[in-house]
Amino acid sequence: MTDSGWQSQGYGQPRPQPGYQQPGYQQPGYQPPGAYQQPGYQQPGYQAPGAIQPYQQPGGYPARGVQPGLYLDPVTGLTIPQGTEVAPIGRRVGAYFLAALFGLLCSTLIFGIAYLIWGLIAWGSGQTPVQQSLGLRCWNPQTQTTATWGTMFLRWLSFIIYAVPFVGIIAFFVWLNSPDRRTFHDKMAGIVVLSDPNKVLAPRKA
Repeated sequence: MTDSGWQSQGYGQPRPQPGYQQPGYQQPGYQPPGAYQQPGYQQPGYQAPGAIQPYQQPGGYPARGVQPGLYLDPVTGLTIPQGTEVAPIGRRVGAYFLAALFGLLCSTLIFGIAYLIWGLIAWGSGQTPVQQSLGLRCWNPQTQTTATWGTMFLRWLSFIIYAVPFVGIIAFFVWLNSPDRRTFHDKMAGIVVLSDPNKVLAPRKA
């Protein structure tokens, strides 16, 4: 005997039209915003932990407002090019001794003239002969460019202060305790000496 109130599954109910979704229906794989994400799922723009964000300095420190290709050095607080670092104190001290050696060799006329010509050429690329030998280069944080020939000449003129007795010794110890590792003549010229072993700042050849 049949029950007059009985209906087969789906009998008498309107058939869903294409694209129609019943209340509460969710497409396979759909997850509302804020819902738990399945392992391996990544939202648009998501980056896995440890991924390098654009324009970050080494160590993962965010470089806010820093132009592409530069980073904020966490030790000195200076903005310098990526691939370089502020010249270590040991290398700067070695540069002083090497400069003193070159100074002794300049006592001969021939070497003195050769060193002068070498220096005038090296200044054009933001270097001294000693810095060129050690892979160092002068950088201007204000203009964010390699030091110009005029800036190098101003830096050289600043050495006159060291002719005053004991000033050189005092300036040396002040430099050792300087947080930005800049000497008196570096600050007078507005530059910082960088270690550039890969020649990131080398002038491009036409």
